[in-house]
Amino acid sequence: EAGSEVEGFRKGDRVLSRIVWGGFAEFVQSDADMLVHLPANVGFEEGAIAQLLPIAVRGAELAVRPGNTVFVNGLGAAGLLCVQVAKAYGASRVLAADFFEMKRNAALEVGADLAIDPDAEDVVERVRRDTDGGADVTVEAVGLEPSFRACEGAVRNGGIISIFGTHLTPVSLSLLEWEGRSLKLHVMREQRDEMPRMLHKAVDLLASGKVRLKPLLSKVMKLDDIVAAFDLAIHHPQKHIKIAIVP
Repeated sequence: EAGSEVEGFRKGDRVLSRIVWGGFAEFVQSDADMLVHLPANVGFEEGAIAQLLPIAVRGAELAVRPGNTVFVNGLGAAGLLCVQVAKAYGASRVLAADFFEMKRNAALEVGADLAIDPDAEDVVERVRRDTDGGADVTVEAVGLEPSFRACEGAVRNGGIISIFGTHLTPVSLSLLEWEGRSLKLHVMREQRDEMPRMLHKAVDLLASGKVRLKPLLSKVMKLDDIVAAFDLAIHHPQKHIKIAIVP
């Protein structure tokens, strides 16, 4: 439904929103400026993943410049979006790391130049070696301190650490060390006034095919099977990236 003063949308439109509440609800209310039309080349199931895309876009706008080297640590949906957006914003080389082979393969499929197995080699050492001293930008897409420390170690002096992962516990910084290395820290999450612009940029990337969502969609399950879906997502992360729930 559309309110009487809403312009640009009508009942039956396929839309993408940055609403972060109301998961699995039958109806959710949204301001019109928090909606964009879902491109014709994106289905509903994979389109649901795009709710995360504006965050990756804001991160790239803050940090990535043409010719940069970028390291993405953690290859869930967030990390795989960051791989693609970094490429779309002109990164010359994107390196990525994850413990699970399936996710490393997905990163290579969507444009990563190198996918590192942390169980097989030292991630920081490999990134620093392959980027001649450290990546220009490192992206933390896990939300755990060991992942942050890897990004801290893998970034070049004068580089940027960009945070996508949600950290539920405090992380301490040695500002003396950061001063000596001239490091910068960016948090990707956008503010309310930035969301509409980021939504439009995100949907442009989808429409152009520069960001693909289907490789991130592992499975589609019915709402009646949602408990089983959560079990798969929580207990079998080596097999699934995103599971879509449909009525």
